[in-house]
Amino acid sequence: LCFCLLSGQNLDITPREAVRRVGDDLTVLCKVPYPIDACRMTVGTTSYRLIPNNQEEEIVYAGQGLQHGECGAHIKHIKEEWNGNISCTLPPQTGQIEVIGTMRLLVAKAPANPQLISPPQPAFREGDGFMAQCIVPNGRPAAKITWYLDEVQLLAGIHQPVITSEPGSDLKTISQNVSRTLAPEDNGQKLVCRAEHEALDGPREAARQLVVH
Repeated sequence: LCFCLLSGQNLDITPREAVRRVGDDLTVLCKVPYPIDACRMTVGTTSYRLIPNNQEEEIVYAGQGLQHGECGAHIKHIKEEWNGNISCTLPPQTGQIEVIGTMRLLVAKAPANPQLISPPQPAFREGDGFMAQCIVPNGRPAAKITWYLDEVQLLAGIHQPVITSEPGSDLKTISQNVSRTLAPEDNGQKLVCRAEHEALDGPREAARQLVVH
């Protein structure tokens, strides 16, 4: 919970962060420990006044009621342009300064296909050191990489992933290296980099066959 203190008022907002796909729904709830008479939620660049008995719009009131200090929004269909902050604005218990709470919505954006970068030579000898890198560019948030040798997940030799982004962009590129000393039983095996992401219906893969003499 985010306890945002403003003009002496406690406001909590849940969730503090959410990842959703375009078209998904989301409920954001702001709560103060006193009754309120108004509830306003800013989504994207638009401010919505939410009234409990109006449930016909794209963004509608959610919560137990204004008398319980609850100002929530049920967003029925997430749009790409709503990626960013969502804030609620509530009346103060005393005074004139409104109480504001903010959460972060990440609208999932699918990354580009994974790229597997490995040594150019077609074949290796037993005992050779082998290193490969998997890059999954421009996802929001960053994709998750897992490595497989055929269908067996690789756990040894996996390096820490590195996440980068271009200046001014919230898209994340993830890269991860794997290193291995090649053995005869690796011959004919397929090294697979598998990328998973909230905006993809299924994993995407890049692979290369290992030839070990």
